[in-house]
Amino acid sequence: MTPSIYTHKRLFIQTLLLSLILVFSSMSLSAADFSTNVQPKNIAVNNLAGVSAVLDVLSPEPSTGNLTTIEASGIWRNGCVPVLDSVVFDNSGQEVGMVLITAIAEKANQTCGQVETAWNFPIDVEFELPGYYMVNLLIVSEQSGTTELITSKSVVVAGHVSFTPQVPQLDEEFSLSVTGIHGDACVPEYVSHDIVDGKIIVEIMSLEHVCGQVLTLWEVDVNIGALESGEYEVEIYKSYEYKGVPNERTLYKTEALSIGVRASQINNYFVYLPSITSNQSALQQ
Repeated sequence: MTPSIYTHKRLFIQTLLLSLILVFSSMSLSAADFSTNVQPKNIAVNNLAGVSAVLDVLSPEPSTGNLTTIEASGIWRNGCVPVLDSVVFDNSGQEVGMVLITAIAEKANQTCGQVETAWNFPIDVEFELPGYYMVNLLIVSEQSGTTELITSKSVVVAGHVSFTPQVPQLDEEFSLSVTGIHGDACVPEYVSHDIVDGKIIVEIMSLEHVCGQVLTLWEVDVNIGALESGEYEVEIYKSYEYKGVPNERTLYKTEALSIGVRASQINNYFVYLPSITSNQSALQQ
């Protein structure tokens, strides 16, 4: 089926807006500005009478390896409210990633009551890389073919901890990997790890010297070895060293870990107990 003129027009508008948003967002963010404490911003433009929208991040700590739920909501000028159409990622920017969410309102041949109507819909987003993202909602009226509203929300996505294998078993060698994004090229490196009272404590450190001022993805791999079965808590501590002086040790990430026992290993833990029947037979003899 040949795409309609409307479809071509909408795709052109999406591409153009995404490019413009990416340029302006990159200009407004420097490497020194990056922090996991960045306060999310909500920016709305082109508001028309009876039309509003807001983006809210429902997931408490957005991170890679997990779905992040974002809710779009607002008021529409009639009953033909916006519905989710597409989600497009663009990680080509060096300092900020982009997510373009497109919603369609007033679909062709749809009869709309002229009463302002509340609307909302959730979007589950999976971020592949940690970093700073600008999430943009674009609402297009299909009947008029015009962009009615653009609203944006900045989101900081943290790294995550993963295990290899994913579910370690008793006496099985395993390793962990922790990822993140750093404000410059002096990314954290492995220092040490220890196991104390059911906690796996990993220390990583960033050696701040002469560093390229660009946001840099990093990954640290740690070979833990084999552990006994049970429940463990993984704690990743991140610190900095400037001119040989360590400072600012903070808890970067925590993750729960369960060490299981394979079915083939269970037999090793059975203790033989003579049956009551056998004992009774022996007494009768």
